[in-house]
Amino acid sequence: MGSRMHEAPTRHRTQRAAAVALAAFGIALPACLVPQQRYDAVVAEAEAQHTSIVNLQTALDQCEERRARVREQLAASEANAQAIANERSGLELDLTVARRERDDAQQLVDQLRGELSRVGRDVRTFAGRNAQLQESLGQLEERVGALAAAERAAEERTEVLSELALGLRGELARHVVDLDLVAGRPVVLLLATAANAEGLYERGVNAVKVVGRVVATHSSTRVEVRTSAKAAPALGPAVARALGEGGLDASLVTVRAPEGEAPGGSFVQLVVELTAAPPETIAEPR
Repeated sequence: MGSRMHEAPTRHRTQRAAAVALAAFGIALPACLVPQQRYDAVVAEAEAQHTSIVNLQTALDQCEERRARVREQLAASEANAQAIANERSGLELDLTVARRERDDAQQLVDQLRGELSRVGRDVRTFAGRNAQLQESLGQLEERVGALAAAERAAEERTEVLSELALGLRGELARHVVDLDLVAGRPVVLLLATAANAEGLYERGVNAVKVVGRVVATHSSTRVEVRTSAKAAPALGPAVARALGEGGLDASLVTVRAPEGEAPGGSFVQLVVELTAAPPETIAEPR
């Protein structure tokens, strides 16, 4: 459309130029009587100039069209470049924010690692201390248990000794028996008025029954019968039978073989011992 708009004015200008030239020649021809050949040459030259002008105008129109297209392309390129610049600015902003967040996260990670390391050291320290405390607690519990067992054993021995002393008070007064505490165990010695090498006297039998009756009331005790080397082999079983007559179960009576002389000239020792003796030593907890 642009080329047509430029073509119409150009055609009018060319026609006016040709008319002016012909008019000039028309005036001159009559005056100067120009030959036909010269007239044709002038007309041809005018037409050539007209053609040249038209061609130049066409080329100018084409240049204007190309210039308009170039301007449009330039405007589109500038818009595209601006969009790219805006997008790049947005990306740079996102990158800056991402870097800041990364730095903050890295700082937090470093702090957490330091805290974790400290907590790990504390946990190891606490674990070691806890293990030590657990060990000490176990030892203390063992000590408490041992002390409790020792206390129970001491109470049991004290009760047995007291009951034997009470039950044998007449025999003790008449020197039929003797009562002693040896290595923490009550020991009843049958003296010469209670037994001889061959057997027991009646008062000796009664004393042994008292021992059996007392021991039978304590489930954690038993009696070991010890005879002297001079005693007859039947003396030990006779004492065991008398203990049974006093109420003591035969499974809680042990008769040992003679081992030398009994103290105080006695032929028989009745050693009362606990069935579960407490440890001799109780370790201190570390």
